[in-house]
Amino acid sequence: MWLFRFMAAAAIVVVVGGCGFRPLYGKTSEDKNVPTDFSAVAVAPIPDRVGQELRNQLLDMLNPRGRPKNPVYTLNVSVEEKIRDLASDSSGLATRANLRLDATYALVKDDTGQPVVKGASLAVSSYNLVKDDFSNLTAQNDARSRAAFHIARQIRARLGAFFAQQQNASLEPDRG
Repeated sequence: MWLFRFMAAAAIVVVVGGCGFRPLYGKTSEDKNVPTDFSAVAVAPIPDRVGQELRNQLLDMLNPRGRPKNPVYTLNVSVEEKIRDLASDSSGLATRANLRLDATYALVKDDTGQPVVKGASLAVSSYNLVKDDFSNLTAQNDARSRAAFHIARQIRARLGAFFAQQQNASLEPDRG
């Protein structure tokens, strides 16, 4: 059985390696990596409490050492929060809710003012509702934090793909 698992793992490594897959943190032949490009991104303030939480998550994920000294890009994000009751008990009181965050974002190159990446992200986080208001508020805040973290990871992955694509384009020889 262990031989079969070993062979399957080896086959996956060969297939994934052959399709051009590279880890986000892997180094290229010029010893550049995508996370260094994240340090050139400034995150613009996002309104409301959920926006503040999302911005803090993005700051931690893109540049954990602090604000960029010489930003080349500005990330503009807008976020909308919706809460919907899902389930109810026999008395008609809600017992479960979904918190949905919809975010749109644009990575703008500062020198041109033109967006280079645009996108949207969605996160849904569920939580239980009980008779205690404080518990409901705590559960809702936790759901909001989980959703903001999920959106920040999605945005970071999309920006990482953009920067990796830019690096690949700069590594290719000019065929003109």
